[in-house]
Order: sequence, then structure tokens, then C-alpha cells
Amino acid sequence: MNMFLGGFLMFTCTKCRKIITQEPYYSITDRKTYCSQKCIPDDAFDQLYSFEYVNLVSSYRYFESEKYNLETIEERIQIENEMDEVIEDYKSYYLSDLENSYYKSQIIRLYEKLLILYEEIHDILKNKRPFVYYDVTIYWAELKLFIDKEILQKIFKDLIQCLEQSKIEFRNLSYDANNEFELSLMNYKDIICVETKSEQKTIIKILMDIFAKYYTSLIYDEETFTDHIYNGTVKLCPVCLHWEDESDFEFDEDLNVEACKQWDSCRNFPE
Repeated sequence: MNMFLGGFLMFTCTKCRKIITQEPYYSITDRKTYCSQKCIPDDAFDQLYSFEYVNLVSSYRYFESEKYNLETIEERIQIENEMDEVIEDYKSYYLSDLENSYYKSQIIRLYEKLLILYEEIHDILKNKRPFVYYDVTIYWAELKLFIDKEILQKIFKDLIQCLEQSKIEFRNLSYDANNEFELSLMNYKDIICVETKSEQKTIIKILMDIFAKYYTSLIYDEETFTDHIYNGTVKLCPVCLHWEDESDFEFDEDLNVEACKQWDSCRNFPE
């Protein structure tokens, strides 16, 4: 019996009655669906192309499941390379005559599905919306150039204390942070990332109050610092794997994905 659930076609294994949410195995014996090779009737493997068909189903299932786990361009290209090998291995089956073989016809049907799946995987990062953080970025290295060391230490101490009191949960997604849950004056910069706009505004207010206490000339208006402290949104670049400002991203036609283009590893990604 076949049925739809949540928009997905589901099957029931003829032998064990398990619900199948992936591509099922079909048997020439009864033309029915099975969840695994173990459940397929033994005599089905006596038929021409049965092993080739079973192996193709296994490969298709693997690629389909991996589709939802892809987060980086490197992962996507690795899966595409694996798919290329399978596509090449089965091309001759697809292009040759049917020969009135049941499993040959199944291979051809599944091969066509594999080609469609390949296109879906190629577009997966282009279509997947990445998680975006609201951030407040502090360039400590630049602040050290004109703020007295003792004053900057007081600013940093007050910031840590106020963040603890606010109980805001943040991630420090700076590329040179040793711990994403801590800030450090030793970092070139800290990127304080939170999930909501209101949390971002709270952090900005904390900083405004602290700098009004120690170094008012850095404040431009009630929401903006002139230099060295910025706020916006950041997302993970799937190519260079750095968290960068959302406005820096542009679409890369060759890689078929949005990339930040801020790093050599991103601008010159190997083909």
C-alpha cells in the first residue's frame, strides 16, 4: 500500500510491514515494495540485472539522505563526484536496449531519478536559506591604537559584567576566537552574535553606556559608533567557512552558490 504523508510518497514493506520513506526495493517476484535487501524474496536475485539494480537503489538512497546534510560547497562537490561515478557506471545500462528485463527497466527508471537528484543536489546550497545572526562586531586591535590600555581593560571588564547580568546567550563567531562563548581583548576582533534584533539592541545599549562612561568621542549617535564597532547580520559562507557580513555575499556562477569573497580560499576555490 502506498500513501502520502507530509507531501512525501510512503510505502509499506510487503514482508515486515515497515513504513518506507525512501526509494523502495521492487521484486520481480510480485512487483511489490520492500524496505531492504533482507526482505526481498530470495528468488528475485536469480534474475538478470538484479544485483546491479539493488546496488543502484542503495546508492540512490544514500545520495538522497545526504542531500539534507549538505552545508558546505566542499561537501556538495564530494557528493557530486560520488554521484558522477555511479552515473558513469550505469550509463551503459541506461543507453542500451531494455531486453525485456524487469530489473533493466527498473535501472533505467531509477537512473533517470538519479539525474534529477543530481540537479537538486547541485542547487541545494543555492536554495537553502542559511541561518542569519544579528551581530555586534568589536575590533579590539584597532581600539588599542588610540584608547589607553587601562581604560580599554575597564571597558572590557564592564562589558563582560553587563553581558553576564543581561543573561543574553551569544556566540562569538570571530575567526580568531579560541572559544565561541567567550570574548577576549587578545582577539583581533570579537563578533558577538545573537538570534534576535532585540538582543542585538540590548548589547548596543550596553556598549553605548560603557563608552559614554569612559570614551564618549567614539559614539556617533544613540545607536551608532563612528569606527571599530559595527552591527548588522552575519551568515556562514559555505565556501570559505567564515561568518561574514550578509551584505558581502554575492552569487558565484561557477560554484552555483552565494559566497562572501572575503578570503583567498573563497575567491580562488579549486574546481
